[in-house]
Amino acid sequence: SVTVTDGEVPVITAPGPQSASTDAGANTATLDVTSLGSVTDNSGTTPAITYAISGTPLSGAYAFPLGVTTVTMDASDGAGNAAVQQSFTVTVTDGEVPVITA
Repeated sequence: SVTVTDGEVPVITAPGPQSASTDAGANTATLDVTSLGSVTDNSGTTPAITYAISGTPLSGAYAFPLGVTTVTMDASDGAGNAAVQQSFTVTVTDGEVPVITA
């Protein structure tokens, strides 16, 4: 009998740094970053990427605060091989001018 095992980890490719301006009238920028980046694996199937901020999973649009936020990316294949975690940053700046009412 021959047993074949998969010991090769998936490889995550993170996107470059992301930047955005705050949403109108808000101090956050709402972005969906869960489609950025990619993962490859030798198994022939593409593992799903899990995106998180400080351990909290992202599942769509997220209100990023002013400043720099790090998003981590993880993936595992069907054999349980975990990819080396990757990350990227999202920088939100306030580009909205203040309004003065006399």
